[in-house]
Amino acid sequence: MHTGKAGKLVVAASQQGDRVSVEVRDSGPGWPDVVRTHLGEPFVTTRRNGVGLGLYFAYTLVETIGGRLELDDAEGGGAVARLVLPAARQRAGAEARA
Repeated sequence: MHTGKAGKLVVAASQQGDRVSVEVRDSGPGWPDVVRTHLGEPFVTTRRNGVGLGLYFAYTLVETIGGRLELDDAEGGGAVARLVLPAARQRAGAEARA
């Protein structure tokens, strides 16, 4: 967890079966509706000089490797970005060497 002038940031990871979840939570204003409703579309931005490709590239990459990107509002305020990714597969014999 990091707490600074801009607020609080918490990063957590967990594994459920063959999936790994990485969650980033902040104490900011939350996700604007336009960002949530157009997740995965290029050129969507709320910034005056923004291009709108950051979340698009992240979404496309995660989907390409079989995962998903979820955006939620945090309980009590703030934003949550969650990556749900396939867990790495171990090569045969890797456990025996560990």
